[in-house]
Amino acid sequence: MALFLRDGGLIFPRGWPYFSVTVALKLREGWPSCPKFIKAEIKLIDCPEPYAVIYTKQINEEVQRVLDYLQKNSDTIIGASGEKSYIILINEIVKATVQDERTYLWTERGKYVTNKRLYEIKSILGTAFVQISRSVIVRISACSSIETDFGGMLLLHLKDGSQEYVSRHYVTDFKKRIGL
Repeated sequence: MALFLRDGGLIFPRGWPYFSVTVALKLREGWPSCPKFIKAEIKLIDCPEPYAVIYTKQINEEVQRVLDYLQKNSDTIIGASGEKSYIILINEIVKATVQDERTYLWTERGKYVTNKRLYEIKSILGTAFVQISRSVIVRISACSSIETDFGGMLLLHLKDGSQEYVSRHYVTDFKKRIGL
């Protein structure tokens, strides 16, 4: 079995329907309880996009790091509504808010709760989003109009019909980001 490396990535020869490989994980020093290797199984099949299944007895630090890595390098976020969890595409998210110490992701389909903190969501969403208050991040392209309100605050009208205020502390950064 041969694997070829190009620019740090793995390239698999055509026709390999299935193989198993042990992958080394780079771990922080001082974590002696974490194994240095994790076994990964890769199947080449015709599917719309790659996905990962992790079998484990419990979510320990090692598994959580793998989940965080996959989440950070993905274009999806997991959100819950009621009893169900949903995969939410980042390009569907209109805004992220914190209400009653819970973080919510808003899409045109509805509101989903996530276990991530707002600063984690901000780093995952990237430059397409801007923080407008301590508790709200919005997609720049989801803003339909901006209105000046009393006290130097801006009122954003979003394409989903909702409204959000840009607090005075975030106005300067917001204006730079949208080109005002």
